[in-house]
Amino acid sequence: AAAHSMAVTAHCSKATLNICMPYTSRQEMHFVAQALAKGVKEGRLNPSDITEDLVSDCLYTAPSSQVDLLIRTSGETRLSDFMLWQAGLSSLAFTSVLWPEFSLLDLAWCILEYQRGYRDLKQARDTHRRQMRMTEESGRDREPDRVHWMTVRDEGVQTASGSRHQTSSSSSSSAAAAAATSTTASTSSGVQPASANAMRDAETRRKAFVEELQARQASLLANVLASPPTDATVRPPPNVPSTSVLLLD
Repeated sequence: AAAHSMAVTAHCSKATLNICMPYTSRQEMHFVAQALAKGVKEGRLNPSDITEDLVSDCLYTAPSSQVDLLIRTSGETRLSDFMLWQAGLSSLAFTSVLWPEFSLLDLAWCILEYQRGYRDLKQARDTHRRQMRMTEESGRDREPDRVHWMTVRDEGVQTASGSRHQTSSSSSSSAAAAAATSTTASTSSGVQPASANAMRDAETRRKAFVEELQARQASLLANVLASPPTDATVRPPPNVPSTSVLLLD
């Protein structure tokens, strides 16, 4: 029925109805973790390429806008493993009204509560965005030094194999000091603009990875629409398009 409804309304564009079945947030994040791990293993991504934005782009809700308001009906005050990542910076409304009885007046009350807290919500989002940007920038600044130090340390252990631990430590420390000196010299001579190229390369890798992942999901969904499953155990890929107000019963 869901596949038939999607096929019939495929040409519509004014509004989007999301049907999440069967869907759990843990399963969604597990899928993303597996996809990212596979991307790193196959060399399509570097570990430093993985950011919060990349995780969001790999979720089933990637084509969607930011969830602004999530409404939970039936008197429950929990999310029940529903959009845990997406609702992290959203307004939550809990009402005791059951879903079949949820009226336009109830929706208006939830929207009013959202409007009252919008300033605090926007401030929290802006603060989170700044902190995330600072974390990514500081991580990029430290990444070359950290990788270089690991390489020098490994080389020190290898050259000191079979010798005492004290000799290994001193050799690796002297090698690290020499590497630090050469790094400082190269930086002072102006060889550092490679960071801009590294950022562009990372963004290119992220974009290619997300496009490939979304294309694979779209292909799976197209197969489901072409031949809707008859067996109840066969589940279509839960690809959730866009909306900013979600109702959870």
